[in-house]
Amino acid sequence: MWEDYRDFFEPDSNLTNVCVRAGGASSWNVLLEIVRKHDGKFTIEEKASPYLTFDWDGLKVNAHLSDEDNLEITIDPREINSQKTLDSFAAFVRLLTQATGKPALVTPENSPYMPFLEFSPENTEVKTVWGGKWGT
Repeated sequence: MWEDYRDFFEPDSNLTNVCVRAGGASSWNVLLEIVRKHDGKFTIEEKASPYLTFDWDGLKVNAHLSDEDNLEITIDPREINSQKTLDSFAAFVRLLTQATGKPALVTPENSPYMPFLEFSPENTEVKTVWGGKWGT
């Protein structure tokens, strides 16, 4: 599986976003519950806007608290560099979609209309939405 997805996580200047649309406050509560059950440790930091930071099996995850309607989560693609880290990332996103009942799109940073992966709450399979390298 890693060989099929590695191009999506090639390091560049962009982060990788996970977007759960129209979840509202209930999705934020679900995310907090997932974090509490997984490890329980998180911090809230503030730069341009506040964000929740936590570790998911070695991946640093940032959930931006600036949008009350949608979950926007960022991960540095350099951290997804093997089958093991891809599996951890996929497990987190699957759990999030199943717990919220909402699909999640994985996109390049600031490109919400260019998803490359889609996770569905009804299905454990990852759907490849876009199959090329960035810039091609």
